[in-house]
Amino acid sequence: MGKSVRAIEEEFTHNEILEWMVYNKLEPFGEFRADMRSAHICATLANINRGKNRKAFTIKDFMLFKEFPTSLTKKQTTEQMKEILMSMLPPEQRKQKECQLK
Repeated sequence: MGKSVRAIEEEFTHNEILEWMVYNKLEPFGEFRADMRSAHICATLANINRGKNRKAFTIKDFMLFKEFPTSLTKKQTTEQMKEILMSMLPPEQRKQKECQLK
């Protein structure tokens, strides 16, 4: 974010920080995302030049770090997505939304 921890704590509420954390899990940004873009380019170039009977390369083959966030390797159900979003709401709003969704 380009800010110190103190500046973030002063500028953002707790809920805003939680929202950014959830968003980063759903749509990674920062250095991991940059590594993914580079790996995607490398996989594409390698596949263009691979031998006829060789297995296709994947992004994982070119990632610097082999640990992918679970959001990129595991599909979420609609119910799981709903739970994540609901967890960001204050308890009183959560109850209201749950009643509206039923």
